[in-house]
Amino acid sequence: METRKEQIIQAAIKRFGHFGYQKTTLSELADDLHITKANLYYYYADKLAIFKDVVRAIVEEVFMNEQVIIAAYEGGFMQTFFAVLDARAAMHKKYVMFQTHEMEEVVKGGGLKDVMKEISDKDVQSIHSLITKGIESGEIALKDPVDASNKIAEILRSISIAHKLEDYLTHLPNPEKIDSVLVCQKQMLEFIFEGKFLTR
Repeated sequence: METRKEQIIQAAIKRFGHFGYQKTTLSELADDLHITKANLYYYYADKLAIFKDVVRAIVEEVFMNEQVIIAAYEGGFMQTFFAVLDARAAMHKKYVMFQTHEMEEVVKGGGLKDVMKEISDKDVQSIHSLITKGIESGEIALKDPVDASNKIAEILRSISIAHKLEDYLTHLPNPEKIDSVLVCQKQMLEFIFEGKFLTR
């Protein structure tokens, strides 16, 4: 059975995802939950606090999905990495409204600095788990898996930002860009790991 906080998060995901962050009010969210606004304030001091937990819930969902894919390790290292990227792309499409200009304004305002760090850490943790699996399977060889995980995460993020630059300028999310990001990220991974496979 869901706790009240979990119910708030699920309701907020729906409302933020449909109407956006700026157009959502705490009164509307309370109405969705059939509780008073005062009751909502008992759990969360403001909308930003709710949004932080919404982002954390989505990130945790992504991370748990990735851990299942990595644990299965189907098709070897590259196929597993591609499956992780496919799963990430699917989640980006599912939560495309969380990539609007107004969301970026919240991020730029510094209100999500701690959450952004958590996202980055989870990202690196997934990549490190996968690299460790590849090394343990005898499929790849890397001198410094931790450094490699950090650098690969940074490269994948940079590709995403570069491809979505036009969206940032127009302030509109473009789900089709997610596919072009995915293709470029896979090509970059093939380039990075070329010559690093012990077995094929």
